[in-house]
Amino acid sequence: MASKERLFDEPLGYLFRIVRNLALDGRRRFALESRLLAAAESEAASFVSPAAEPTPETVALDREELRLLRAALAELPRRTRIAVEMNRLGGCTLREIADFLGISQPLAHKLVMDGIRHCKRRLRRG
Repeated sequence: MASKERLFDEPLGYLFRIVRNLALDGRRRFALESRLLAAAESEAASFVSPAAEPTPETVALDREELRLLRAALAELPRRTRIAVEMNRLGGCTLREIADFLGISQPLAHKLVMDGIRHCKRRLRRG
């Protein structure tokens, strides 16, 4: 008990120590995130060659995959299709989708996830 009482004898010093520790934690986290981001960017750069032209086979496969995706989206119920397109193609948040469709945010999330699952299944069956 004596140590707890001693901490609060100088509350301003205690507050400064908390702030100092939080600042140090923030700097450490920022340094770690920066290192991880740099590593991820360099790894991603090694996989992507921007100068490379796609081969005719790649173009054909991509077109077929796009055709399958369009067909899978067309099979979805209207509200689910709209939710998926708004999220994945339009970059809309779940809140924006919910507001647009007049539904709850959890339901918007369910619609997007159901639609994505359906499209993945259809692309695998291809």
